[in-house]
Amino acid sequence: MPAHKITLGEMRQSGLRRVLVYCADYRCSHSVVISAEAWSDDIRLSDLEPRFTCQACGHRGGDVRPCFDEARVPGRADAWCWPHIHDGNFEMKEAAN
Repeated sequence: MPAHKITLGEMRQSGLRRVLVYCADYRCSHSVVISAEAWSDDIRLSDLEPRFTCQACGHRGGDVRPCFDEARVPGRADAWCWPHIHDGNFEMKEAAN
């Protein structure tokens, strides 16, 4: 059975408003927590992944996941999802056609 790809609307129905974005290059692994309020409810999280470009390494593509309140950010013992905002490591770029 294929995995169900959730939409931002489904994520919001669960009470979540932010997403955790990891650089898709496993050697870089930069991450950032950003608000998902700018996108409409019908957009799937997987639809956002190719639109991110890591500002630390330049790799295009990210791994986008819901940011659960009070969930630890992997690899950062002092970091929690809920209080963090965009730190400049990622930016949105529209896919070039």
